[in-house]
Amino acid sequence: MAMLTPLEMAENLSALMAKHARVRGRSFARQFHRAPRVFPKRLRADARAVIAAAQIAPNPKLARRIDHDRLRRSYDNLLEYLENIDPSERRKTRFLNWLAALVFNLLLLVGIVLAVVFYLRQI
Repeated sequence: MAMLTPLEMAENLSALMAKHARVRGRSFARQFHRAPRVFPKRLRADARAVIAAAQIAPNPKLARRIDHDRLRRSYDNLLEYLENIDPSERRKTRFLNWLAALVFNLLLLVGIVLAVVFYLRQI
């Protein structure tokens, strides 16, 4: 596999983030800024590392500061995570969580109404 530049890595991650996580934006940095919680806490540092490398890569003197081994590990971790996201499963889980919260709130409301009815009956 050919070595990717930090800019290409950011572009690939941006495309995957748009496709799998449904986060829009002009660049990976913008997408990450809009939805940082798409990634688990352990991967957010990796995303910041890729973003920082992509920002300093166009400058030849600053590009020497990039730790390519760490960048490659970060890119591989983020790539693996984004490829394993199933958009339909996320949508289904979000709907089921919303439905569970709704049912809980309705049960709570019914319980409060019944408590008030029983309280007023005893007076």
